[in-house]
Amino acid sequence: MAGKHIFYTFLAAAFVMIAACNKSGNDNVQPAAPTVYSLTPDTGKKGTVVLISGKGFSEDSTELKVYFNGRIAQLLQSTDTTITAVVPPGAGPGSVTVSLNGVSAPGPVFNFIYTFTVSLFSGSVQGFANGSSGTSKYSFPKGMAIDAQDNIYLADEGNERIRVIYPNGTSNTFSGSGMNGFLDGPPGVAKFNHPVDITYDRINQEFYIADRDNHCIRKLSSSGGVSTVAGIPATPGYVDGAATAARLNTPTGVEWKGELLQVFICDYGNHCIRKLDNVGILSTFAGTNIAGLLDGTGTAARFNGPFDISWDSTGYLFVTDFTNHTIRRISESGAVITYAGNGVPGFTNGISFVAEFRNPAALSASQKMTLVCDQANNCIRLISNNKVITAAGTGVSGFADGDGSVALFNAPGGIVRDSQGNYFISDTQNHVIRKMVLD
Repeated sequence: MAGKHIFYTFLAAAFVMIAACNKSGNDNVQPAAPTVYSLTPDTGKKGTVVLISGKGFSEDSTELKVYFNGRIAQLLQSTDTTITAVVPPGAGPGSVTVSLNGVSAPGPVFNFIYTFTVSLFSGSVQGFANGSSGTSKYSFPKGMAIDAQDNIYLADEGNERIRVIYPNGTSNTFSGSGMNGFLDGPPGVAKFNHPVDITYDRINQEFYIADRDNHCIRKLSSSGGVSTVAGIPATPGYVDGAATAARLNTPTGVEWKGELLQVFICDYGNHCIRKLDNVGILSTFAGTNIAGLLDGTGTAARFNGPFDISWDSTGYLFVTDFTNHTIRRISESGAVITYAGNGVPGFTNGISFVAEFRNPAALSASQKMTLVCDQANNCIRLISNNKVITAAGTGVSGFADGDGSVALFNAPGGIVRDSQGNYFISDTQNHVIRKMVLD
């Protein structure tokens, strides 16, 4: 009997150990990932209700999260095989991901359709006046830069001044006396000759200006004091070397690059991109002073009136090639390709290499999209995923706020993006600044 008792005791202990081992093993088993089969519909704007079909979901919606291109969506209902979700604003095109208790599975791509809303931000009629959004006046506003506080610095070409526009739309004069000419010095006495673009050095809180008809690059201190850093006033030419002895010809675009404290310049009249380095040497980065349309590296490439430039977050420099009616892209090593447009002036959307522009004048590039002021088409174009669409404007000049499909511009010539993802546009021949919300 004692032996039998010992046997049963051992057997019970073994069952306890097996159960404990099984429990411990189950603790390490990861829950199965959900699977996403399809989206209905797979194309739409913000607010579109999408049926997500798959398996391994849950009837408890608190266990689920759905992301459209990384943006979390509102859930309306769920079962083990379906989820109904609302497309969030500003998602952009990308995969739909379903997460169940922290275990995620990517699904098909949702083709997000952006919506654009245009409104008047600052300005009234042509002239010069500082003040509130509705009383400020500008004259042929062009290029813009923005600081960390979302203050906009504007090349107010017709007023021969650099203006500052605060986030509430109120304006003030930052630099320039308003008199056409050339003079370095304090902000109230300095003179420009058609300043058309500006870039902001975030490290030193300084600005660089493309002073077009002085054929110079000017630098502004954080208080607006002006000095000349490249070019000889009123002396156009094409000479590399020490910046104050080098020559430019009608510079129209400037862009600062912080890692090496370099300034890149659209040397419009010389049909090339120049580079001003941190020791004051001006060199040719891409193209030569021979006009043309040719991809290649460095001086083997050709441009025809490059007008504006913008770095994206991945290290590419985008160029509006004004007279070639194209958008070009330059790598950090100087390799140039035609990014959008085919060299024929027109107004056609579609795949980037068949799309048509007409005198693209300014642009703002980011990792996922590039927005272009298509000046002679009086509209804003968007390039994303190798496709070109019209974001706002109809191709007809005029002035109208509202949805992008009905908004009107008159030769837009400058664009900048704030920290919230909103775009501000110099509506040059309407003499105002417009705001465009993209979601």
